[in-house]
Amino acid sequence: MKLVVYAVKDSAVQSYAQPMFFPTVPAAVRAFSDAVNSQDPNSQLCKHPEDFALYKVGDYDTVTGVIEPCQPVVVETALAFVREEA
Repeated sequence: MKLVVYAVKDSAVQSYAQPMFFPTVPAAVRAFSDAVNSQDPNSQLCKHPEDFALYKVGDYDTVTGVIEPCQPVVVETALAFVREEA
């Protein structure tokens, strides 16, 4: 099985978070969107969505154990997922 490797980049500190593995782009986007809107008062992602974006950084083959890196490609920004409070 192939998984896609993603990482969230914090542009304020110019670094990437620990990578995450998802089977599809929609699964990664949903998890990122949920994190952006978690309402966790301790979450930097919730406090400063303008600083964060989700990037594809590679592919992972679960059969061979090989990770193939790629140039980071932005999938979506955190600001795109901020929901207005009702």
